[in-house]
Amino acid sequence: MASNIARTILGLLLVYASVLDQHLVLAPAWTWLGSSAGLIVIALSLWSRSLDYHPWHANTTLTMGVFLLAATLIERFVATPSAAVTWIVFWTGLLIAFFALWAALYHPAAGVTAEE
Repeated sequence: MASNIARTILGLLLVYASVLDQHLVLAPAWTWLGSSAGLIVIALSLWSRSLDYHPWHANTTLTMGVFLLAATLIERFVATPSAAVTWIVFWTGLLIAFFALWAALYHPAAGVTAEE
């Protein structure tokens, strides 16, 4: 549960940075901050895979963390348009927050099993 809340907050911070604090996302230091955020999302997703009711929430955010990490690594070596960086950070953060919050709030009915 704590890892889901932490990923939700981190995803919302990524959305905030891409929409309201664009000079942070477009700064040269962003590649290090984005890579760190991607690694944190990956670590939290791996931690919550065994704790969640269904692991697909964590697997999805794990994929988004890998995508964010890969995008920031590519950005270090290839000149990336600022609009592309902004949209990548926005959608990655939004999807991370959405799926992590879904996993934090999802509690199945008493008679439902994981196989159904």
